[in-house]
Amino acid sequence: MTGLLGYGYFRENGNEKSEHFSDSYFASGQALLVPKDSTIAGETDLQGRTVGVLKGSTNQKEAEKIQGIGKIVQFDGKPEMFDALVAGQLDAVICDTPFAQFNAKETGKTRIAKVLTRGDQYGIAVKKGNSKLLTRINEALAETRKDGTYDRLYKKYFGAKI
Repeated sequence: MTGLLGYGYFRENGNEKSEHFSDSYFASGQALLVPKDSTIAGETDLQGRTVGVLKGSTNQKEAEKIQGIGKIVQFDGKPEMFDALVAGQLDAVICDTPFAQFNAKETGKTRIAKVLTRGDQYGIAVKKGNSKLLTRINEALAETRKDGTYDRLYKKYFGAKI
């Protein structure tokens, strides 16, 4: 890695030996996303149901911990997974909370039934030793919070914080 990586990169991802991480720019967790008219309210309602997850993700690990799920369907990408949910091929999806928020806000066809976990922190990975770049990134993150840009963008793309 020569520069930085930020998209969907958890600050504690086992890569601390080769990378430094910026201050957190996004708090996340796992959410249970369902069709808007679904009666599913939480994990106990997933008994015998079909649940979509991203292949090899923390979402998949979360789903595998829930007893009684009928079938876990793995997807390579979020668009296909969300399309399958809306098309009725899945009863629910377990995904990162921000993506669930965005999907519910943008489509109007889904809703978050429950936030399952909290505490995941997104950060920007910087090649170890590049402290100048890391400092500049952290300063820019701090400035966007201070001047209100962060809150405006969050509200625009995700709606209210949950």
